[in-house]
Amino acid sequence: MGEGAFAYEFSPVARVGENLFLIPLNRYVTIKYIEPIPGKIIDFGSLDAGESTPTTELTDMEMPEDEIGQYRIKVLDDITVTVYQKRGVGRFSTKNVLYPITPDSDTLSSHANSTEIFVYGDDAPWVQVTNSGTVPILKSRIWIQGFRYVVETLEEAPAKYTAIPIWGWGARGD
Repeated sequence: MGEGAFAYEFSPVARVGENLFLIPLNRYVTIKYIEPIPGKIIDFGSLDAGESTPTTELTDMEMPEDEIGQYRIKVLDDITVTVYQKRGVGRFSTKNVLYPITPDSDTLSSHANSTEIFVYGDDAPWVQVTNSGTVPILKSRIWIQGFRYVVETLEEAPAKYTAIPIWGWGARGD
């Protein structure tokens, strides 16, 4: 078992019977069931040098109501992937930079946890894929895999929980 969200080893953030705090919804849930989501390759097709796709919703990552997906994204080709969650809110950002996921994101950092995201219900992430190379490419692929959590909303805050971000910070729903 990992040490919560963004742990070095990719494992569930909590166990059945444990609790999660969903940021920025300010909602507590308890986990009723967990299962792995096997990996899947998503191909955005051929791209000319420097070309970008339109911003595309990753509907394959949508979850049913009252379920959470914990995913890691790996870039397989010479592309950059900019992630938005909600649609217009960039993930992996600072004040001045929206950092894309690259083929080196999990090899140059100490581990792949920098590409981990959580999806609550049907709020799947959106991505824009860019051919970062100098020649056209026939494939622009990412690999996603993760864990599925069936959860139940709690009426009161539990004494112990693991906090997870389910959207980018700018999407607080204010």
